[in-house]
Order: sequence, then C-alpha cells, then structure tokens
Amino acid sequence: VLIVEGSYGTERHPHRKQQENYLVERLGDALANRGRAVFPVPLLGLGQELLMLIRSHHHFTGQPIDVWVDPLSATGCDAYLGCLSELPETVQNFAQHQPLFWDERVLPRVRRLERGMAVETVASESDAAVFIVHPATQPELYAQDDGPDWTVFVPDLTDVALWQSQLDTRYYQFDWLTALQSVIPSAPVKMEHYMLTNHCDRGGTTQLIHNLRPQHVIFVHGKPQQLTDLASLDDLQARYQLHL
Repeated sequence: VLIVEGSYGTERHPHRKQQENYLVERLGDALANRGRAVFPVPLLGLGQELLMLIRSHHHFTGQPIDVWVDPLSATGCDAYLGCLSELPETVQNFAQHQPLFWDERVLPRVRRLERGMAVETVASESDAAVFIVHPATQPELYAQDDGPDWTVFVPDLTDVALWQSQLDTRYYQFDWLTALQSVIPSAPVKMEHYMLTNHCDRGGTTQLIHNLRPQHVIFVHGKPQQLTDLASLDDLQARYQLHL
C-alpha cells in the first residue's frame, strides 16, 4: 500500500531547478543597491529550504549578504539540526563542510535575529539583507525606514492555499504586509511571487508510483477534484487499485 500526497492533482510544474533559478534571479535583482528582501514563511519547511538555496547557490556564493532568521523560524531550523542524520544525503554532505544554518564566517552569512537586538544594527550590518520571518513577527524587529528598496516574496498563486494552510493560526493574527509598510513609510515596497513547490506534480507523483509498484495507492490531502483527476489517469487505473 502506498499513501501519497495529491495536493497538486494533475498539474504540471516547471522542473525544480528552473523554479530555483527563477527565484535566485529575482532575489538577486531585489538585493541590488542595498536592497532588502523579506520571505514570510511557516515554522517548518519553506524557510529552511530557502536558507539552503541561498547558502548553496553559486549566484550568492561569497556575496556580502546577511540572511537574518527571526526567533520563530529559528526554532524550525534548530529542529532540523536535531534530526540531521535523517535528512537527505546531499544535505548531510553539505553540513560536513560548513554549518547547515548558523554561520557568520562564510558568505552569505546566516544569523539569528534576536529579540532586543537594535534594529539599527541589523539594518547597517551589510549592503544587502534577506529576512526569513514568520508572519507573526512584528516588522519593528527587523525593519526601519532607512532608504533601500524592500521586496516581499510570497509563493506563487498556485501555492498560496498550501502556504496559508501551514501558517499557525495562533500566531497569524495581523496583516504583516500593512505592518511592514507602516514601519518603512518612505521606502518603496514591491511584491514578488515565486514558485517553490513543496509536493510532486503529476509527473513526479506518477513516477514515484511506478518506481514503487504498489498494489494499492491511496491519495490524500488534495481537494476532492484534484484527487479524482489523479485517480482518473489511464496509466494508473490500468496497473493499480486506487483509493481517495
């Protein structure tokens, strides 16, 4: 029996590397001229993937960029470090050569955004800065009206429902974008959408099933129509017993 995530149904997405390269290109533009980039993220998953992408992509290697992680997102990073031996081999290999997250020696630096830290210190540490923050984090912790352009990166519209479902409603209690704009009233604020899918699309899901060759396949987590679309694929119906 294979129980498999079906949130994307039969959608087809660009290859993951294409998604990452597009995001890196847009982020590079946002950081030009002492720019600031903000990524609102849930506690686990997306934020840690973004950190790994920024740390490992050749476009940012050696660049004088500070990546600040707010206290809530930092707890997610620490949780990942606690189960490092269970993470993919490529991640473990990376961690053998340099710290997975917290590193103030290798550029770009990844640093904790501590409560009580002077926002002037955060803003003046480097020419460019990226902030990985939970939407519940008050912008006063990391933002000030100091002139550079600000860009807020949010998942592409196809991913918004999944992204919002991961936000803990106990923390998600105010409009963080309006709050950010109120802290930096004279600084331009742009919005960028990006795709960094967190589940397989049609091709990835069907390939997984064919590789494992189960007798039964149970699709979970998607909307009823998305799961029905998956279960209606001829190449799956002909080989497996499908369940929603």
